[in-house]
Amino acid sequence: MSQMHLRLPLAFVVLASVACPAAPSLRADDGPAVPAGREPRDPVTQDPESFVDYSSLSIALAEAGLPEGWTMLEPAAAGSDAKALEETVRAVAMLTAVADSKEFHVEVRSVAAPDGTKVHYAYYDLGRPAKVFATALATRGATDGFTVREIGTPRHGLVVFAPEALRPRAVEIATAFAVHLLAVAASSAQARGDGFRAIALSRIALGIDGSLAPAHLIVGLGAKQIALLKNPKGDLGPAIEHLKASLAKGATKPLDARDTIVAKGNLGQAYLNQGLPSPEARDLLKEAVAGAAEINRGWGVAFRYDLACAHARLKELDEAFALLSGVLAEIAKEPVEGIDEIWRKDVDFDHLRPDPRWKKLLETYGAEPAAK
Repeated sequence: MSQMHLRLPLAFVVLASVACPAAPSLRADDGPAVPAGREPRDPVTQDPESFVDYSSLSIALAEAGLPEGWTMLEPAAAGSDAKALEETVRAVAMLTAVADSKEFHVEVRSVAAPDGTKVHYAYYDLGRPAKVFATALATRGATDGFTVREIGTPRHGLVVFAPEALRPRAVEIATAFAVHLLAVAASSAQARGDGFRAIALSRIALGIDGSLAPAHLIVGLGAKQIALLKNPKGDLGPAIEHLKASLAKGATKPLDARDTIVAKGNLGQAYLNQGLPSPEARDLLKEAVAGAAEINRGWGVAFRYDLACAHARLKELDEAFALLSGVLAEIAKEPVEGIDEIWRKDVDFDHLRPDPRWKKLLETYGAEPAAK
């Protein structure tokens, strides 16, 4: 089974197609060594807030997030309803015993809609998830005229006070800006090579918009690499789930051409690394190879090599030989780390070895390199 792509200088693809430097996506200094018997740090499955400092105020609505015609209001212009909303949230927190936590806080931002109607947003943070608080707050909102929703994780929330007809639009504006800010932060983390932080921020964004394609892509790429770095190999199910979601029809902020190719190629690799003949892997890798002009050479060679593996597993020998021969000819001119070290012993090519063409490849590209 091909593990070649683990040796390439891979980096997760970031939001808005910002090119990443050729650096490992998981840094050696992401945390201390895991003591024996302790669960390794895993931003794909563990609490994302153990990898990032996160507050609802860090994604609170600002002037830059307002549509045309909407304006931010200074506290003095917000009116008494803004103060009343903050006091209501604090009162519910007191009644449900979350206000005594040092992590609890609430802050109100106010805006004016194009017709002058005031909308008030209360952002709150809790020290711990508290269903009783959220339930009590939602119950109070049903009578007082406000909407409550989580914003990223159960520890953080948004309360929107506005006329009922305006509330859905007001919520949409605030959450869209929150997702945008998280996307920018994830992109920045990835550009710095901080894969763990990028995954955690993307998961928080998915807590607001569960169909956000770029966030699914970052988490899917991270989940795949983390699974393949484990010994024995970890569960590829989360990687497949997120990569498929990044390509789903109707996803929010659909991937551009480059990221679509990367998502399809990595999804094909994930299927391939499950260890079975896979038409799904073959077909996805075909699409990735067809779009190789959109991606860098490292990804392109990796996808072609793995497509050869997929064809070989399915006993599609002509296709496998054609691809493998092309890859070997290319890396003979300009090496790609990993391929020359493994292709001769790759079990994916077991069906190719009895064929005379295999002997010709060995003659052309030499015996296995001596160990360094």
